Amino acid sequence: MAHFAKLKEQTDPTGFTSNTHLVVQTVIAVYNKHVPSDKHIDGETWCKNFYNDHDTIWKQTSYNHNFRKEYAGVGFVYDPVKDIFIRAQPFASWSIDANDDWQPPVKYPTREIYGEGEDAKPYVDIIWDEANLRWIAKDIETPPNSFNWDPSGLAWVPA
Repeated sequence: MAHFAKLKEQTDPTGFTSNTHLVVQTVIAVYNKHVPSDKHIDGETWCKNFYNDHDTIWKQTSYNHNFRKEYAGVGFVYDPVKDIFIRAQPFASWSIDANDDWQPPVKYPTREIYGEGEDAKPYVDIIWDEANLRWIAKDIETPPNSFNWDPSGLAWVPA
């Protein structure tokens, strides 16, 4: 099966900018008999004809990440200059790196467990706090304790 992403030109769906992007609306599977090879225009034309919508832009996406960076999902953005699919920007403070991946202004915590040896337990719900530009987490105690990541000390501190 070959997979194709239906694209629609629209203002940044995240609302972080007023830029216009080609945004993935849906992804469909098409039998290989309609698509002679990877990134082949025949499959994109087949999609236009099948849906009787010649104004729509279709781009093939690789389930195995063989081309166009990664498998497209709803909300992904297609970059026609680089000919790749990029995930939607998760937060306004995040920036895109040289590999076209979104990075937070504070690196993801290097510690995901607390305690030692057999008493080691994972922090849960490690999430990005956009309002305060930091990582926060909870432990699995009852009731749970909240922590903020201290990137300079590489440690979780009580919130």
